[in-house]
This record gives sequence, C-alpha cells and structure tokens, in this order.
Amino acid sequence: MRPERWQQIERLFHSALAQEPAERAEFLKEGCAGDEALRREVESLLRSHDLGDSFIEQPASDLAADMLVCRRSKLEAEQRIGHYVIKRLLGEGGMGQVYLAQDVRLDRLVALKLLPEQFTVDAERVRRFEYEARAASALNHPNIVTIHEIGQSGSSHFIATEFIDGETLRDRLNSAPMALGEVLDVAAQVASALTGAHEVGVVHRDIKPENVMLRRDGYVKVLDFGLAKLASRVAAVEADAPTVTTEPNVLRGTLRYMSPEQARGLDVDARTDIWSLGVLLYEMAAGRAPFESDTPSHLILSILQCEPPPLGRHSEVPTELERIARKALSKDTEDRYQQAADMAHDLKNLKQDLEVDARLKRSQQPAYERYLKGRYFFDKRTAAGFRRSKDYFQEAIKKDPNYALAYAGLANAHTPSDFMLLPPETMAEAKAAAKKALEIDDTLAEAHTAQARVMLFYDLDWQAAERELKRAIDLNPNYTESHHMYSHYLIYVGRIEQSLAESLQALEIDPLDSLLNVHLGWHYLYARQFDEAIEQLRKAIEMEPSFFRAHLFLARAYQQKEMYNEAFAAYQRAMQLETDGDEAIVMLGHLYAVSGNKAQAIRTLERLRDLYQRKKVAAYDLAVIHAGLGEGEQALQWLTKSYQDRFGALLLLRADPVFDSLRSDPRYQELLLRINLTS
Repeated sequence: MRPERWQQIERLFHSALAQEPAERAEFLKEGCAGDEALRREVESLLRSHDLGDSFIEQPASDLAADMLVCRRSKLEAEQRIGHYVIKRLLGEGGMGQVYLAQDVRLDRLVALKLLPEQFTVDAERVRRFEYEARAASALNHPNIVTIHEIGQSGSSHFIATEFIDGETLRDRLNSAPMALGEVLDVAAQVASALTGAHEVGVVHRDIKPENVMLRRDGYVKVLDFGLAKLASRVAAVEADAPTVTTEPNVLRGTLRYMSPEQARGLDVDARTDIWSLGVLLYEMAAGRAPFESDTPSHLILSILQCEPPPLGRHSEVPTELERIARKALSKDTEDRYQQAADMAHDLKNLKQDLEVDARLKRSQQPAYERYLKGRYFFDKRTAAGFRRSKDYFQEAIKKDPNYALAYAGLANAHTPSDFMLLPPETMAEAKAAAKKALEIDDTLAEAHTAQARVMLFYDLDWQAAERELKRAIDLNPNYTESHHMYSHYLIYVGRIEQSLAESLQALEIDPLDSLLNVHLGWHYLYARQFDEAIEQLRKAIEMEPSFFRAHLFLARAYQQKEMYNEAFAAYQRAMQLETDGDEAIVMLGHLYAVSGNKAQAIRTLERLRDLYQRKKVAAYDLAVIHAGLGEGEQALQWLTKSYQDRFGALLLLRADPVFDSLRSDPRYQELLLRINLTS
C-alpha cells in the first residue's frame, strides 16, 4: 500500500475517533465518498482501538473469555480429573486453565489444559479447543510439545501434554539480556519446529515468547497450536476435520507478533509464522520488540507501514543477523523467507560461523580492538550503547592499565549526554578516569575533551571547560568530538553564531556522520533559525530514516513554526523509534499544551509524575509541560527540583525556546546564576 494511502487512512481514522460512536457510521459514509476499501480499513482500525490496550498482549478471540476469568472456579490440589491428580495451577488464558498434574496410570507429570465448564456450552469454543488438540497431536517433532491424550471427564474437556521443566521465553527475556549464541540457538530451534509443522500443513499463527518454552537441558519447545489452521491440502484429505472460522477482518493471534497480512484480517499461510519468528528474533537480540506503541491502532499502523529500527541501534550484532531479521520481517510476503527451513539453515550457519570466529579470537584480542568497540557503542548515543561502551573501555584498561585512550573513553561514557540524569558517584568516576587519562598522556585531544565534559556537567566550571576544549582542538583539529562538544558549550553560554560555526566545522571534517548532521539541525533550533533547522533535519532523516533525535528535533522545529499537524506526525514517528526514556512523550505533552489540548497535556503530566517517582524521567521534563500550559509557578518549582537533582539539561536553560515565557521572572534568572549561566 502506498504511503499516501496510509496517510489518508490515518487522517480519517483520527478524525473518526473524535466523533461520538453513534455518529461514526454517517461520518465515514461522507468522508469515504464511496471508497469502500478505504472505509473497511478505517473501520478495522476503529474496532481494534475499541478493544483497548489489553488487545496488544493477548489474542483478540480470547478477550471476552478473559473478562470472565474472575468467575472461573479453580481446581484444588489433589482433585482428580479422570486419571489425573491436580498438583497446582500453572497458568490460564482465554482458552482455558493449565495445571500441573500427575498421571496415576503411567506415573508421570503432565500439563493438563482444561476448558472451563462455563464455556462447554459454547460449541464454537469447544470446537476450537478440540481443534487445537488435533492440530498439535498430528505433529511429531522434538521442538513441539507432545500431546499425550485428548479427553473428557464429566463436562470437562482436557488436553494432557508433556510437562516441560523450564521457563517461558518471556520469563527469560525479562530476567536478563540474551547472549547472541543463545538468541541464535533458540531462534533456530523455533524455526525447526515450524518447519515440522508447515510440512504437514499446520500454521501456528500465534508465535510469541509466551508460547516458547526453554527446557533446562537446552531444548526449545513450541506450545499452543490453539490458533493453528490446517492448510487446504490437509483439510481435503481429512474432510471431517473440525475447522476454525476465519471471518474477514477478524484478528486471531497476538497483535505485537502479527504479520501485516494477519493484522489486516487476511488469509495467511506459513509465511505469517516466519514473520512472527522474525519479531521474536529481533526482540531477543535487541531486548525490545521491533514494533511498539501505546495504542492498538498505532501499533497496527506501525506493523503495516513502518520499518523497524536497525538491530545495530540496540546492540552489537553481525551484519548477517541484520539481514536474516530484515528478510523475515519483510512486509511483502514474496520477499520474506518462503520456508522456515531456509531461515533455520541461515541461523544455524551464522551460529557456527560465530563459534569459529570466537575460537580464533579467544586467545588474543588487542586492547585497541576493545577501545574501538567502546567507541562504536558510545557513538550510538543511547543508554544501552553507553553501558556497552563502558564495558569495553574497562576491558581495555584491564589489558593495559596505562592505556590513556581507554580512560578518556571511560570518562566520556560516564558523562554521555546533557539529557541524562548523572548521579554524583557516576560523575566522580568520570572525573577520576579523565584525570588518569591526562596523567598518562596530556597530548591526547580525547583526554582533554573528556576533561571538558566533566567540567561542564559536574564542576560547572565554564572557563576551565573552554580552555580544555580549545586545547583539544589545537592538539587534533580533525577530532570531531572536540568541535561537537565546543559547539555545545557555546550554546550553553549564549554564543550562538560561534556555536553554529563549530557545528559546521565538525560536519566539514566528517560530512557523512549522521549524529553531526542531526546536531547541526539541533543548533539551528536553539538559534531560533527554524526554517534552517527543518531543512537540515530533513536532510539528516534522508541519510538515516530511523534516527530518533532527527524526528524529535524536526517536530520541535515544526512546533516553533506553529505547524502543529506536522509536529504531531514527527513526534509520533519519534515515539516509534525512541529506545531509551520518554523524551518524545515529554515534548508531545508540550505540543498538546501549546496547541490548546489541555486535557491531553494534563494526562501526560500525570503519567510523568508517576515516572518521576520511579526515577524514570527528570523533574525538568515536568517543567517543560507546565511551561507549555502557562503555569509558570509550577514550571519554576520543577526546574528548582531539577537543579537539586543535578540534571544536565539545565545547561540549556539559557537557550531552550520552551522556557521563553519564564525568562523575565527573577527566579529564573536566579536559577541561571546558580549554574553560572548569567552574562
């Protein structure tokens, strides 16, 4: 579908949301002007939106059942169902409760899936339950859960399966980041399971972390074929096999892992499972899903329209893994892997290649290679990247305790950005690392630049910081980070023209650096040259469409021009791409405030207050929205709190346009004085 068409759908969808539910049909009739395909797309989004946020997390077909979960009667320990003795509840969902039970005839533990009695009167639900059992029992594969028995005891229908001693992939993802080898191993085993299922015509249609079990011995087991659909060739052989109705525009599965064709309610084949496995692979490697949003409607739009950020933005991954994930997540089914076996083959080959490389490098790896890896992650300018960069710099120091470059890198990684909360202990570590770098080699531009960062973000010693930055530039005029940091310093102290000159100088040295291109637009923004900012940031987005800050600063420039529709769209895109923090949400809240949507701005404030209590956002962020609402008193209170928290973004107080309305207040001037920012 063309981007213009999706823009038309999205505009009409948001307009329809603003109507009363009873008036939407007439509104769509007029708005679609006889375009029935357009009307169907918008109505599908509206239905998804009305299901609410929980729709993201569980199958649509199970929502109504889960609403009645409080009415289910749970079985007690030692209660019998046929020849099974209940031990404890393992979990429950829309299609039933799962218990750990003892098979007294064969003396073994099983997982007993039980359809609640209140649903046995629903013929469709019983048919789906039995269909799950038949679909899964037809499979014989080491990576697919084994079905022992399908039965009925009184009015209770049950499926007895092997009991898997382990944890779900969801639990594994929540516990700690997964090593690359583990990611490839799990993905390859899931792909192998799908290969076995697809070969007999079974499509799972609900591959997600909750349906993947990791056994303690390393085996992976795929669960829950409750949404499986036999291919037509199997149905033709077994004419009496129960079927599951797939009505047009009815979604079956879990939205975050749905393929584009599945999210649109279209008929699907084995390639929908390959897409879901691609989402799983991305999430294991990156620590987050490729498509995320606060609302089901925006998540659907993201799945249908947007490309996920490159995996390399979240973690260090091989180019081959990027290719595999990208191929699995191709929106065009013809460009996707056509068979799960092919994806399994690529995953296994990559794992073997990495194991060979690891063996070759294990015995000796230069300290300089570790430093370069640290620089690589630092240049990502994300919280995850900064953490990884620290690890590599520290490894380099362990190998060579007199490695000045690594100490300078470590100091930089401890003072990553003026947009991040920096506790005193972190700044003290940065200060010690910068000092050590200079003690070892005071001719390094990198060491003097690191020292300047400490003086800016910790000591607030403006004169000393400028002296260090000038020294760094003298030592190495081609070190772009010195020019970049000096341009920041000049913005803070209000020397706008010089700041732009330093930004341009850095870009002249490395014109293809996406970060430098974005930050030139950022400097135009703070120089109040909004047209130039928009032009530069559009260029930066052409270079790297998935750069979060490019979209964020572009939105801010649009907002300053009162181009509110364009700003809203850019903020939405920034929210899709943001990997750390809630910066885009904060600025979207400010847009709501200045554009007259006070209710939405207040809702954003309430959310941020909760996040502030959990140390997820800064006091500065709340001040931004209060300023947009014209609530100067509250804005100043939060800015004072931000000063007490030592939040680095306060260095922007002299330049930030969002606080222009407060500049004449004596208390604002007093705050500038506290951080040595008065003329």
